[in-house]
Amino acid sequence: MSTKQIKFFNDLLFKEDLLGITTVNMEVTDSQNSPFSDKLIMNLFNTLNALDISLLGHSLSTSLRTDLTVQISKIIAEILSYTKDGFDLMVNRGWLEEPPAAPDRRALEKNE
Repeated sequence: MSTKQIKFFNDLLFKEDLLGITTVNMEVTDSQNSPFSDKLIMNLFNTLNALDISLLGHSLSTSLRTDLTVQISKIIAEILSYTKDGFDLMVNRGWLEEPPAAPDRRALEKNE
């Protein structure tokens, strides 16, 4: 998904005679043990996905380029779908606590 997004934006920048995005190649080791827990990595993915959606939403709201709105909206939808899959995985593994909720006012009234 990220490769497709980078290609889209690079192609767009090159058409405008601007410099594209240079990807950083990651070094792959032969280690069989992850230095980080799966839970930590999933939380990082969720945080980065939320940041991506926020930044793309901001760019969508401030950009004067109407030709990009459809593509950016598609990218946001892809990230939301990917994030939902990660969220479901975290729920299934019991890695998420119940999010804060408003108190049940009716139940509080009955106890008084």
